This record gives sequence, structure tokens and C-alpha cells, in this order.
Amino acid sequence: MISCALLSVCASVQAQSTGTLMFGARMQASAVYNNGNAYAVQNLQARIGYFVSPRVAVGLSLETGLNNNKAVPFGLTLMTRYYTGRKEHQLLKVYAEAGAGLADNMLAHTATIADDMHFSQPQNSLQGTAYTAAGISFFPVPWMAIEAGPEYRYVTGQHPVHRLGAGAGIKFFLGERAFKKTFPNQFQSLY
Repeated sequence: MISCALLSVCASVQAQSTGTLMFGARMQASAVYNNGNAYAVQNLQARIGYFVSPRVAVGLSLETGLNNNKAVPFGLTLMTRYYTGRKEHQLLKVYAEAGAGLADNMLAHTATIADDMHFSQPQNSLQGTAYTAAGISFFPVPWMAIEAGPEYRYVTGQHPVHRLGAGAGIKFFLGERAFKKTFPNQFQSLY
């Protein structure tokens, strides 16, 4: 029953309309450069955003590294995403995204690292981070997008970290109008 209700909510959504909630995940592979060292990392990113206008969403991006170490690296950033295109139900849309926040500097060091490679920053320290991303979103249905594109991330510190990568993911869009139609009594009790 819950899955039927969720499908009903999603089916009547207009993906980029004001009041729409966007959420999803992305896998990313990156090359990292730090103090003359270069290596590869993999990351899992989750994003949630709210459309404040038909083309602009603001929200949070949470990221963790995929590694064999016991430490779990993370990053949390505030993000803004902008979609191009004039039509609401366009099959392909280009997006640009930027964010800034905090990251455990282990986020940049999530590859299996040789013992002789020493990093110039203390591991497990919080650093400032900023990123920019762009890509293409393919909307097979109005409430879901499959996305791919590059991302550049900068992590501050004594020796800054530069990370350039590419990833792919999926986003879902839930609209306020759809919630009101599907759950009229529950929606009113939230306010």
C-alpha cells in the first residue's frame, strides 16, 4: 500500500516546479592531488534539495568515501543546483551545481594508501570544502532523472587537496501538489 501511494505521489510530480523535493544518490570516481601525490578514490554522495524556483534547488549534499580502512570519511555541504531548459517536462536537461561546507580531510584520502606515502595534513581533521559540478539529466519519466557529469572539489588545509572526478546517479522528485492530492488529511496536519 505504501509503495502504491509513493508511486501515485511520484507519478503526478512536475520535476522542477517550485516546492518540489529532490533526493538521490551518486557514485563517483576521482583523481586526487595533494602535496605532489596523486591517487584515485571512490565516493558515494547523497543529495536532498528543495526547489525555490522552477530551475533552482537548494539543499544538502552528504558524501562518504568507499575504502578498506576503519575510518569513515565524510563531507557535508550546502548546495545550490540550477537546471537549464524552458520546458518543465524536457527529456534532457543540463545542470550546474555548487556547494561549500565541511569535510573530514580523510574524504580526499580514501584509496588504499601505501605505507610510505605520508600526507601533510593531520588525518581526521575538519577542513573547509567547496565544489562545482555540471552534467546532463535524462528524465525517462517526469519524477526521476538519471544523471552523469564531472565534479571538481577543493579541500582546504596546509596543503590543499584538489579532486577531479566523474560520476553517475539517480534523482527522484516529489512535489507538494502531489502530496496534497495523495494525503490530504496528513498534509494539513503537518502545518
